[in-house]
Amino acid sequence: MALAAFAHARISPAATRIADRAALVWRCVLVELLSGLAAGQENGREVARSMDQVLRAQKLPAPEYRLLQRARRDPRPIERLAPAMQAPALRRFAEQAGIPLSQTVAVGDGANDLDMIAAAGLGVAFNARQAVRDAADASVSVPYLDTVLYLLGLSRDEVEAADSGEVSTN
Repeated sequence: MALAAFAHARISPAATRIADRAALVWRCVLVELLSGLAAGQENGREVARSMDQVLRAQKLPAPEYRLLQRARRDPRPIERLAPAMQAPALRRFAEQAGIPLSQTVAVGDGANDLDMIAAAGLGVAFNARQAVRDAADASVSVPYLDTVLYLLGLSRDEVEAADSGEVSTN
């Protein structure tokens, strides 16, 4: 338990229960995030089976196991699960990549994306509601997301080369 560092202090049983419950909630969020990401992968079913095995191996109390299994089987979309994480994640990405935030691009379609779109150097509304289009620097309403790449100045040949794995050194 994270509170083990405070073993020398006196912690009430109620505070311990609250901390345990918070830890369980965060584990559920983590399982949902991982399940949501796995669902989009080619080997998503294999990843889900692996997650099942890990959960079973933990020998958790039945109520906790059921809660984590429910989170794994029916994850909420990541944008509904953690909308407040998008703008900070974009900032961290820019910092870690060593690029100014003004050189980043964020693409969104709903109100949950507004903070991220505002934080980016270029905010693009993609098949978005009017409020998002109004807040974005650019808006596209077409079926395919790769249209944003053309908006950024990439040619069809460059996009197709990237899709095929060919990398140009020019």
